[in-house]
Amino acid sequence: MKKILISLLFLGISLWNLTGLPIFSDEAIYIHWAQSAVRDPQSYLFLSMLDGKPPLHVWALMPIVATFRTDPLWFARAFSVICSLLTACVAVRTLRVFSLKARHESIAFAVFLFLPAFFFHARMALAESLFLLAFAFSLWGLLDYVIRKRMISILFFILGFSASLWIKTTAFFFIPIYAVFAFFLHQEMSGSYVGRMRSFVRWLLSKRGVIFILAGVLSGGIFAILKISPVFPSLFSRSADYSFTISELLQGEWKYVLFTSSPRVVYWLGTYMTLLGFVVAFAKHRARTVFLLSAFAFIFPIILIGKVLTFRYFLPAVYLLSCSAVLAACEYERYWKKLRGIWVLFVLHVIVFSSIFVFFPSQTPLTKEDKNQYLFQWSSGYGIPEVREFFIQQSKENTNILVATEGYFGTLPDGLKVYFTDRFYSGKLEIIGVGQPIAEVPLHLRVSARSRPVYLIVNQSRFSDTNVDHYEVLSLFPRPNNQHGLYLLKIRPEKE
Repeated sequence: MKKILISLLFLGISLWNLTGLPIFSDEAIYIHWAQSAVRDPQSYLFLSMLDGKPPLHVWALMPIVATFRTDPLWFARAFSVICSLLTACVAVRTLRVFSLKARHESIAFAVFLFLPAFFFHARMALAESLFLLAFAFSLWGLLDYVIRKRMISILFFILGFSASLWIKTTAFFFIPIYAVFAFFLHQEMSGSYVGRMRSFVRWLLSKRGVIFILAGVLSGGIFAILKISPVFPSLFSRSADYSFTISELLQGEWKYVLFTSSPRVVYWLGTYMTLLGFVVAFAKHRARTVFLLSAFAFIFPIILIGKVLTFRYFLPAVYLLSCSAVLAACEYERYWKKLRGIWVLFVLHVIVFSSIFVFFPSQTPLTKEDKNQYLFQWSSGYGIPEVREFFIQQSKENTNILVATEGYFGTLPDGLKVYFTDRFYSGKLEIIGVGQPIAEVPLHLRVSARSRPVYLIVNQSRFSDTNVDHYEVLSLFPRPNNQHGLYLLKIRPEKE
């Protein structure tokens, strides 16, 4: 009953003002890909692979955007909320494998719903929510198979791992996580690591170990089905843009990894897990070693090769650390009364974060890097809701409107296109991207303005045309903290 009440509370809070934070760049891209695949599956079903992203998340969004055309962002984010709720359910089942007591399950359930790291991404239409659900499902299946020796659970592992690979290629970094858990938990054992290793090798050569290996191979084989698409090589070609090579690391980039990336990731974890949650994850309990090592096994290679990092890449590690924190907190239940002041601060932190995010999203206490991408820079969608309403009204009064935006895909023009795919706008509104930065209003737009209404949507920071004969400023929509805003310009016709 408690978990049902917590679920209802979570849904009520999460779905309230769900689109208060305007559309983010990656959300716009995923939703637009899904809409394109619905419209022409033969051409666009595997489109995401051209950008290095497997297609399962896009496919999951397809029935949503096909059914709910008027506000695809709200329903895509609602889908993430449901995924996060299911992830919390799986987390509780996973912790039961480690003998989590029934009276502690509600606490664990609430942690996986309301901890800032989970709550924020639950309300975003990103791949991370579905990705984390698939990972949690695979880990539960593995642990149930290894510890409780339930043969059926290996199927859940295969399903979760293969689904993870079909959502994000970083799921390959789950392999060391699975290896760590199998090594430490395949049987009750103590003694030296040499003895553990011998025992593990014997287990791998046993029937159950061979099945475990074959399950991993089968999951990889299911991923390999994507080779039916001619764009399969593109899944990995984009990684070079975001990853260090070994030679780059040896030539000095290791300093960036050690002195910039590593402290930054630790700071992110401490911020979004809350300082208490992060510290408690390291408290002593009987499963501490396996959870901490598995989290490190996931974090280390990403930090090592990652040129461009963002916190959401590390959500699987947050999941593991949160499991460790919950088990540690429950093991030290006898000290709760003495430490109630600290627990009150933890709860207040969680309440304040979630309340601000729901009711005042522009003031959400994010890290500097996340404030830039979600609130302040071109990747944030501030101004797009107002522009959308403007063109809804314009399309009722005019036909054959041309709307040009900066960029070719991303926040613009995709963040605007997702709202105008309905057949109602067919022939009334054309949205195109013209690249960026825009030093001068393109001539072809000024020529088009002779015969139809033409508008330009561009970020203030990417527009430098000072010739007011080219355009009229209709509005400037500022971003939070008076950061550079979004221009809505009406293009003046070129003189003949």
